[in-house]
Amino acid sequence: NNATLDVNGVTGTNAVTATGGGVGGLGAVVNNSLTTQAFPALAFLTLTGNTTIGGTNRWDLRPASASPDTLAPTFAGLSTGGQAYSLTKVGTNFIGIVSATVDASLASVNIQAGTLDLEGSLTGMGNTNNPITVFTNATLEFWSLSSQLEKPIFLNDGATIFNGSGANTLNSSLVLASNTPAGKANCTFNIAGSYLWTLKPISGPGNLIKTGSSILYVNVTNTYLGATLIKAGTLELFNNGALTGSSNINVSAGATFSAAGRSDDTVQLVSGQFLQGSGTVSAIVNAAAGSTVMPGTNSTAIATLTISSNAIFHGTCLMKLNPATSTCDVIHAAGVTYGGTLSLTNVSATPLSAGNSFHLFSANSYAGAFTTITPAIPGIGLAWSTNALTSGILNVGQLAKPILNGISLSGTNLIFNGTNAFAGRTYIILMTTNLIQPLNQWLPVTTNVSAVSGNFTFTATNAFNAGAAQQFYLLQAQ
Repeated sequence: NNATLDVNGVTGTNAVTATGGGVGGLGAVVNNSLTTQAFPALAFLTLTGNTTIGGTNRWDLRPASASPDTLAPTFAGLSTGGQAYSLTKVGTNFIGIVSATVDASLASVNIQAGTLDLEGSLTGMGNTNNPITVFTNATLEFWSLSSQLEKPIFLNDGATIFNGSGANTLNSSLVLASNTPAGKANCTFNIAGSYLWTLKPISGPGNLIKTGSSILYVNVTNTYLGATLIKAGTLELFNNGALTGSSNINVSAGATFSAAGRSDDTVQLVSGQFLQGSGTVSAIVNAAAGSTVMPGTNSTAIATLTISSNAIFHGTCLMKLNPATSTCDVIHAAGVTYGGTLSLTNVSATPLSAGNSFHLFSANSYAGAFTTITPAIPGIGLAWSTNALTSGILNVGQLAKPILNGISLSGTNLIFNGTNAFAGRTYIILMTTNLIQPLNQWLPVTTNVSAVSGNFTFTATNAFNAGAAQQFYLLQAQ
């Protein structure tokens, strides 16, 4: 239980029996050679209890066909004698389990530090009801596996899955776990080689961080609640693949979020989801009511988000404007269907002014209309001009001043008629009995929101005081 075999860089050892944590809990089998890797170090490893392996330099359990003492020219072996023993990897080093016949009773596999590599023609990794758990700063690597891995995987905060080479498939659930009850783990999927394919759901509270230049395929609806950060390469939805649980999908510049493997070629954003970034979404984007789309990775930097197909907006489009540099966020898409809310933010210290023009959307076709634009006006005396949104352009115009054409009396109600009202604009009728009184001391007698543009009729109920010697009225636009 407390003994350690240090292979010390020597290759070709055929069979070792081990149990326990080894000296100081640093591994019952290790390679602590300062200079020499050992692969193969073992051809056969038999566990007679829960066992820890580790070291400071690489060693592999793999076929020893090149060694003079080999007994296994094709396969290595990892045996528990049919018992439910666990295997724990410690130490900063790399350990490979390569083309091995693995006992179907092997229980949990715990990667507490360094890298554990699963490679070649493995028969599995033991009991499929017991998980592989990858701890903080540890890595589970796949290298050209010849068959699907069927063992649940738990990733703690800071854990990494590395697809080192080839096309590998996980036919097992993955959980993006957490180290604290209220925390969200940052779990990295570094995809090199050809691709990594996940066939079962990814769940848990954690964040999925996609790095590496190759493709991560997701094949089913995934329910993890954290963010999806696509920093490099491609994350592709395949078959029924979806990320409906992910709170925020962030596509970095140069990275791609794709739905090319779905029959509908669609990324469906549900209420509460946020799609943002400066990369490419290779799909139709259907943003439901309650969802949000924003170019860029933060609320201040101007950016461009590219959608290779059609963008259909029913939720909120967050777009940033910079009148100081005449720049703005841009969404490139094949076609744009407006809807929901267009929410605009001036990220500069320069106020918006009449004549500002912002090319927010660049597409081959435009349809629909935004239900709401916020803020409702760009500034005092200004209005959004949406006529050019048929070409993706939003303009800032000078709002015509409303004109009072007449006042009539109906009982104690005053009726104001005029023109140049602007639909959706708020107008206040102010009154004073002293014409030299400062405007901020005039009293509001009625507030109206014009339903249409052009002519208007506003009624001030019980605003007329027959006992007053004189009353003066002013129409103020907000």
